[in-house]
Amino acid sequence: MARLLIHAAHGEAPGRGRFVAPLRAWRALVASLWGQAPTAHADVQVDDLRGRQFYAAEDARPLLEVPLPAGTYHVNVRLGDARRRYTVTLEHGATVNLYLDRSADFR
Repeated sequence: MARLLIHAAHGEAPGRGRFVAPLRAWRALVASLWGQAPTAHADVQVDDLRGRQFYAAEDARPLLEVPLPAGTYHVNVRLGDARRRYTVTLEHGATVNLYLDRSADFR
């Protein structure tokens, strides 16, 4: 199995520092537990290349952990009226971080 961590913290680009991802994940988790989720909600769907759905969430939390078998997946995201599709490849035992930022280039 592999893990896909989907960070739906809107309006922030991922940093390049060594500790940024764990700190951002912790902050998103605390915010979601205290009911302080971002106002823009993300709808997320994860399908394999054959179109089989592996995960779907409406009003996704700021941090989603999706365990998946190794392979390549399409991650479809809707943030308000904006939509984006990502393709990610997961290797066995790997953890991949996918940051969904609501910015001017999110269409």
